[in-house]
Amino acid sequence: MTDESVIRELTQTAEAMGAVAEDEDRFRATVDAFLAGTLPFLGISEVVERVLEELPAKPVVDVQTLVERDGEARRAARGVLHRAYC
Repeated sequence: MTDESVIRELTQTAEAMGAVAEDEDRFRATVDAFLAGTLPFLGISEVVERVLEELPAKPVVDVQTLVERDGEARRAARGVLHRAYC
């Protein structure tokens, strides 16, 4: 493997992991609300859909970016929950 192919593979893996982590974080707040009894089961997908609409996809290039995206997704999910279910 050349250095260039290793870098390309690592970049693709990091982007994929960032997308998965981002989706998981967006989901977590809704599941917590469901378990607390403040969100009906069918509301989970609605909240996730609204968060996906509010937050544009961005590549995650490092841990700092991942932490920032995590916070953005959590705040967006809480905002959607508050507006729709409180």
